[in-house]
Amino acid sequence: MVISYQEDRKIDLSEGQGCLSVFVFQHLNYTSNIVNQKMPEITVQELIKRISNNEEINLIDVRETWEFDEDNIGAMSMPLGDLPHRIAEIVHLKNQEVIVHCQSGGRSAQAQKYLTSRGFENVASLAGGMMAYRAAESTM
Repeated sequence: MVISYQEDRKIDLSEGQGCLSVFVFQHLNYTSNIVNQKMPEITVQELIKRISNNEEINLIDVRETWEFDEDNIGAMSMPLGDLPHRIAEIVHLKNQEVIVHCQSGGRSAQAQKYLTSRGFENVASLAGGMMAYRAAESTM
């Protein structure tokens, strides 16, 4: 039996490849579960409230450094592209709540999926990112 898992990749499940096939199926299943599951979000209003209450928050800004330098809300700057190389800096947060944000929510959703795939248990993305944060802040 041959199974295609990408357009150009196939696995032959004949004798001698059982362990490999189990590994590949587990990996693909784990990856698809991460990609397809609804990831938690935190609203701008909730984050503003928690910041104003001086709660200790593990907040990571995954925008580019120049974006962070122009406008930030006190988060740790860790651009999305640097995340794989800098994950050791935040590995101690694996069992704590981590909130990631970017400009509008796209990059933080990617960072959230990446961190979850690396064993982080409680990662939330800021819904709407900095654009929504600044818009909400101006109406409060």
